[in-house]
Amino acid sequence: MERAVAWELLEKAQAPELHLLAAQLDAATVVNECECVCPTVSIAIDASSAEHVSYSARPVATADYDGGSVMVWIEDGWLSHLEIYWWSDRAPTEFPELAQLTAHRLG
Repeated sequence: MERAVAWELLEKAQAPELHLLAAQLDAATVVNECECVCPTVSIAIDASSAEHVSYSARPVATADYDGGSVMVWIEDGWLSHLEIYWWSDRAPTEFPELAQLTAHRLG
């Protein structure tokens, strides 16, 4: 589900260097899960299977859903996190369905 959510956000946001991000996503592995119950994950990329992008340290794509937002982060030119945040007292335990996401172009 993480890969599908990340791709949905990246594609709809028309993220810069999308072809490189697609290759990174194919080479991505979840390396850490959030300590709370939410589905936020940290991602590592196999650098031998992908190239880095020319920007860093920012969310590259974001989408809203009924209870919050989801963001894809870049650090040092590599996909690094798929983060969810929410506007209620109750943390989500999974990412929203793709049809529930309204993606935004950044920058």
